Amino acid sequence: MPATFLYCGIDISGTTIDICIQTSNQTFEHHQLPNTAAGFKALLKLCPGDYWFVMEGTGAFHLPLCFYLHQKQSKYSVVNALQIKRYIQMHLERSKTDKIDAKHICMYGIERHPAQYEMPCEQYFECKTLNNAIETLTQEITSFSNKIYALQQLKVDNTVVQKRIVVL
Repeated sequence: MPATFLYCGIDISGTTIDICIQTSNQTFEHHQLPNTAAGFKALLKLCPGDYWFVMEGTGAFHLPLCFYLHQKQSKYSVVNALQIKRYIQMHLERSKTDKIDAKHICMYGIERHPAQYEMPCEQYFECKTLNNAIETLTQEITSFSNKIYALQQLKVDNTVVQKRIVVL
């Protein structure tokens, strides 16, 4: 990876993205933007040119930004959240705020040069969605089966309740 890249560390939550931008004079700037398309557009305005964006994988919160950066052909990395957590611990950071996390994510990028994220194909996301639905339904079936079993263990007539659960 060329040394000409500057880094932008991104801490993502459901509603906001905290960013820490490495400047050309090796200082850091912090900004907080909405986790929306308008916020993503503002992010690229704050980081013109050759920036490498680094964020942690946060379940689903980081995906809209990934899709946006991918569409804009920006360079970015998605780092395992545990790696970031251990990196922060290694630096003996005791405070935990989104602003501090964004700075550490930026520093992680500067020091470690994480690999560029490879966006999975559309079928991957379809399969993942189906798999999540199957897991959820399986858990619900198990839960209802356990409730029916518990009702069967009672010494009272509860066939009406059992039938209603089976209907669900």
